[in-house]
Amino acid sequence: MKKFKVAAVQMNALADDLDHNLDVHVRLIQKAAGENCHLVMFPETSVTAHYGDKKVVQFAEEAGKGRIFATIAAQASRCNILVSYGFCESAHGT
Repeated sequence: MKKFKVAAVQMNALADDLDHNLDVHVRLIQKAAGENCHLVMFPETSVTAHYGDKKVVQFAEEAGKGRIFATIAAQASRCNILVSYGFCESAHGT
């Protein structure tokens, strides 16, 4: 049986600070890959944060498109690692 190493992240996503949250993701993806992990898993809404305020949607983007996706996908590709992350999704006009 082949081993599959997973990194599980617990983090405090900051409200209204997408740049900080993305920086944390990029850094921790690199760290997990450096420790020979095959997958790094982040908490729900770890990029955009969720704090019960209606303005949480200010960073919403379509799945597979936008700055969040591009940043995470590029780092995952550079590090050759799978990444599970959460963000506020814009879909079907909401």
